[in-house]
Amino acid sequence: MNLKRINIAFIFFHFVVQLCAQKRADDSISRMLSSNIHDTLKCSSLLNYIESGLEETVWPIYNDKLILLSKQAAQKSNGQLRRTYSDYLSVALSNKGYHYNSLGDFANAKKYYGFALEIQKTYKFTSGIGSTYINLGFASKAEGNVPLALEYYHSALKIAIEQKDTNQAATVYNNMAYIFNAEGEFLQALTYYERALILHTKKRNLSSLATVLNNVSNIYSKRGDVYCKGTKEECLASGRKKALLLLERAIEIEDSINNKVDLAGSLNVLAGFYDDFGDPRCSSEINCIRTAREKSLKLYERALALRIETNHTTGIVLSYHSLAKHMLLTNNLKEAQLYGEKCFDVAKKIGTPEFISDAAKILSEIYKKQKKYDEALTMYELFIQKADSLSNNASKKAAIKKGFQIEYEKKAAADSIKVVEEKKVTDIRLRQETNKRYFLYGSLGLTILFAAFMVNRFRVTSKQKKLIELQKKLVEDQKNMVDIKQKEILDSIHYAKRIQTSLLPSEKYMARFLKDKS
Repeated sequence: MNLKRINIAFIFFHFVVQLCAQKRADDSISRMLSSNIHDTLKCSSLLNYIESGLEETVWPIYNDKLILLSKQAAQKSNGQLRRTYSDYLSVALSNKGYHYNSLGDFANAKKYYGFALEIQKTYKFTSGIGSTYINLGFASKAEGNVPLALEYYHSALKIAIEQKDTNQAATVYNNMAYIFNAEGEFLQALTYYERALILHTKKRNLSSLATVLNNVSNIYSKRGDVYCKGTKEECLASGRKKALLLLERAIEIEDSINNKVDLAGSLNVLAGFYDDFGDPRCSSEINCIRTAREKSLKLYERALALRIETNHTTGIVLSYHSLAKHMLLTNNLKEAQLYGEKCFDVAKKIGTPEFISDAAKILSEIYKKQKKYDEALTMYELFIQKADSLSNNASKKAAIKKGFQIEYEKKAAADSIKVVEEKKVTDIRLRQETNKRYFLYGSLGLTILFAAFMVNRFRVTSKQKKLIELQKKLVEDQKNMVDIKQKEILDSIHYAKRIQTSLLPSEKYMARFLKDKS
């Protein structure tokens, strides 16, 4: 008892400290806004303050101040400065869309996302465009317009791939997997979830990683281990054990990073798991049911406390509904009625047909068990009315599902055509490159052949030249020999003539001699 008092005192002291710190921060921001510093510094300070982890009831006030300040500053500026203010304005408008989304007001959420998207497209804030497409896809899915949600997700994924933004791609994979899961395409859903898990783990995006772990656990808990090869019962048991491990890991991550909104959601999911399937680690059937119910109640209460603390309205509705269902399950009708009526009141304030329908249905079941048949009938009629308006008596749901199938097939076909066209272009380029290579190889081959021919001709010409020179030398040698022989012959003749001349009398002597004889 004393320990409990100490804990309460500590919590109260912590709350007071937080409140004082919040007051000091608010005063500091107010003084900054009324000062003469440049508007860019004011916008930057406001945005940092909004993203510093303020309560759900506080940050939207300062976000509205950022919208007003950045809008006025953008109107008075031009050039790069106007672009900077427009960037702040688009972020603030997107934040306002997120706020409406968390309240379940999807029409207003889409309106402000649309305002942000218009600015982002004007100034080509590519990363922001992708994020806004994701937000619009989520809001469209929440409204029940699956084909439109799919359209937004495809647009976001295209931008993420072009920009090599793995964080954004992982978010889109997760959201698309959620749609496949809702449509009963569980293996396809797991494929996309696994892609998201790989990217989030690589980038250590802990909050997003926990979200995907939660989504995968949902498939394993309800469908069993889809990869299992055993009997149906074995696969269900295997799947639920895996689901429990994934849920606990998600809660551990969210608790470590103090993500109260997502932590509350995971705690509520784990509590529902224990209510629906018991404790898969328990061996005794009777004790398993009791211990599972005890665990689930504590988890539901902790989740509700976190949602009230963060003023997460849609989460509060879900917590009240879960607690009403749990109390009905454990036959605690008084508590069940209390939580059911709280759920109904908050759902009416939000105005979302789905929440009103669920609240009316659980209250109808509670009143019926309490034998309050008039109240039970009133709530049941309201449940039917809201269910009809939500789904248009099942035909709308079938049309949406058909629309989803058609849209997905269109996207798949478009992607296939795009792939085929890209493949054709690639094939043409490859053929062109191949032809270029062949031409180069052919040219190189011809050059080599021509070079070889020229080398060969050079060698032949050299040989012929050498042969001619040799033949010329031989001729010259032979001519020289002939000249020498001729000279030798002439010399011999001359020599013989001189001998002959020396032996014979001269012509004058013979003439005189003949004359004397006559």
